[in-house]
Amino acid sequence: MRKKLSVLLLILALIMNQAAPMGIKAADAADEVKVYVENGEGSLTEGDGTAQRPYQNIRTALKQIQTGQTLVLVGEVSYTKYETCEDGSPKPLFIDKDITIVGSDTSAGLKIRSMIQLGADVTFCDMWLQMVPQAGNARGTTIYAAGHTLVLDAVDTRVGTSTLQDDVRPLISGGAYQGEEGKMGSHTTIKVVNPISQTKIAAIYAGDYYRDSEQDKVDIELDSKLVDTEIHAAGADGHTLTGNVNVTLGKDSNVTDFDKTDLIGELNVNVKAGAHIDTLSFSGINNLTMAEKSRITLPKEADFNVNNVFCEKNAVLDLRQMSTNPSVANNFTGVTVSGEDQTCGSVLVGNDTTLEIKGEVYGLTKLNVNGSEYMARFVENHCYIQAKASSSGNFSIEGTQYTNFQLNKKKTEEIYSWIIGKLENEDADDFYWIGDADKKSVISQQGKEYYYPVEFKKADGTVYKPTFEELFYDYDLALTKENGEAVDLEEAAFCSWDEECINEGQSQYNQVIVCIYDWENCKGELTLTLTHSKTGKSISRVLLVGEEQPIPTVTPTMTPTPTATPTVAPTTTPTQVPTPTVPTPAATEVPSSTPDATPVILPTPPTVTPLPPTSEPRAFTLNKTSVTLYTKGKKIIQLSADTESVVKYTSDNEKVAVVDENGRVTAKKAGTALITASADGYQSTCRIVVKKPTFKVAKKMIKVKKGKKARIIVKVRPTTKVVFASANKKIAAVTKKGMLKGMKKGRTKIKVKCYGITKTVIVIVK
Repeated sequence: MRKKLSVLLLILALIMNQAAPMGIKAADAADEVKVYVENGEGSLTEGDGTAQRPYQNIRTALKQIQTGQTLVLVGEVSYTKYETCEDGSPKPLFIDKDITIVGSDTSAGLKIRSMIQLGADVTFCDMWLQMVPQAGNARGTTIYAAGHTLVLDAVDTRVGTSTLQDDVRPLISGGAYQGEEGKMGSHTTIKVVNPISQTKIAAIYAGDYYRDSEQDKVDIELDSKLVDTEIHAAGADGHTLTGNVNVTLGKDSNVTDFDKTDLIGELNVNVKAGAHIDTLSFSGINNLTMAEKSRITLPKEADFNVNNVFCEKNAVLDLRQMSTNPSVANNFTGVTVSGEDQTCGSVLVGNDTTLEIKGEVYGLTKLNVNGSEYMARFVENHCYIQAKASSSGNFSIEGTQYTNFQLNKKKTEEIYSWIIGKLENEDADDFYWIGDADKKSVISQQGKEYYYPVEFKKADGTVYKPTFEELFYDYDLALTKENGEAVDLEEAAFCSWDEECINEGQSQYNQVIVCIYDWENCKGELTLTLTHSKTGKSISRVLLVGEEQPIPTVTPTMTPTPTATPTVAPTTTPTQVPTPTVPTPAATEVPSSTPDATPVILPTPPTVTPLPPTSEPRAFTLNKTSVTLYTKGKKIIQLSADTESVVKYTSDNEKVAVVDENGRVTAKKAGTALITASADGYQSTCRIVVKKPTFKVAKKMIKVKKGKKARIIVKVRPTTKVVFASANKKIAAVTKKGMLKGMKKGRTKIKVKCYGITKTVIVIVK
């Protein structure tokens, strides 16, 4: 028995020695997970694959490594001495075992002057990969997945440090080199994940370069950037691919389109959680799936034509920039919600387009609501979404900043339409100034803000408080001089709504702020007019801009009391009691009771000033502790202290904001400054933040049908007058509130001006 066992062990040893080249000991056991190689083009027989004695030739290492093991590259490993095919082209480096190839450290990688072809599932990880092209072979740096799984995980793909070589990167094909038979799998998976700064792929072809091919499916997961930003969903040079292609895009993807020309099958696109895709046009896509917290923003000239949409929690599909109607050929699926948790995704649709869903809606999705993100005001009576009337799902505007609108779901025989409408009785029926509006209101200090509250009421007499957007879009403010000339509300004065007062519960009123900057230009009577643009109703009040009065500083003094000699000596000496200073009247003649009597001159009442304060110096506060000013528009603020003592004002950054001796602060440039007020050894401060005005136009191009209207949406801070002007009113007319109307077919421009900046909106009337 022992003799038979010895013979068996001897035979096994001979087999193991035959499996390895002469002089090489094969990896000691199947449980050894790492095989080491260095140099790459050294002796075929040197080394044993251990860390102490790495293989010296890449061919030997690939021959000896076992399925499931890891090949560790030590330093630079080369494969430049390749074999050739019958036509003289280099044969690819062939890897036919399921292995992982890694670098031993950041300096390790593979330099190869041929292509790579897989015969098994291979992962390249934490290494650099230099695929040097051969002269005249544009596809000589291709990795052929050949129906297997290829993973590039944190792989540096640059060839050199020169910017001229930046686009020399690996290509990836789902096919095989020259259409080789017998080495193809049936399910290609291509993953480029965990990219580093130099992870980039030249191009991706799901199919074959050399022949028509067929796959059960092709899965592509791309987190990195491409040189050719179009993913080719089939083969090259007109070769077809039969099978479905599934593409998953991560946050670092820069894909702009899909080439589906020769694909015989479906193209499905998934957007990974947290990814934001803003360069891609979606046309001819079967299923579009958006994972949690993903976002797709369609460029203005992009297409959106997909069969099905799946929008998961907190995902955002932003279609607002599109100039044409986005379309879903089948169904739109949101989130199935229950109970108090109504968390779902959002779809953002433009005010001049409609999301057309030919199939049904399932689950819940928000419309034009995404947390605190700014949204243009809804357009009343606009249809934002249409779908089949058999839809069981819904859209919601819960959480919108425009609380005076509601989303109405209207059903006809075949379709549901989601249309925006105003809440009933939400418009103000009347509005008026609070206080003595028939009296002239005095403005006596330059740079000081003066407030004029306005109350709005509904038809039933209840008080209504409009939102900021209503005030901005539906009401016009104007200041005019006595001669009818409008006051420049950019440079001469600031006139707008008090944003701090809007929607705050502690005040039932909205109020207008007026602040005069150009004193000489605005002296005299100004008329403040508030007009409701929809009804034409207006109210006015007169403001009297007078001589500028400095802020008084009180220095109490005691003036000696003048003495007068009366005609009859008093019986008692009067006690002097301090009284407020009063005007001194002229001496008055009083006639005597007898004709011969001499007139008596009554004494002039003495002038008495207040006694000095007897209280000790105390701490004080300023009327403002933090203020935001702008380099244009709202650029002056008046500070005042609640003390009778002399106050000294200083700024710690006069390049940003200066303050004069009376506490008037003037913004100079963007930044922050701290204004300090000092008196009697006490201090109080006000933080000044100076910003540049912001002026944005939502769309640079608007398409509108003849006879239809569209609004030019602008966002301005601080709020001020915006001027709209059409270059050709025969093609497109525009109101002073930015509502344009297509008059006849053609193309023109609308000039939008604010704060001395002019922006252009191109209008195309169809």
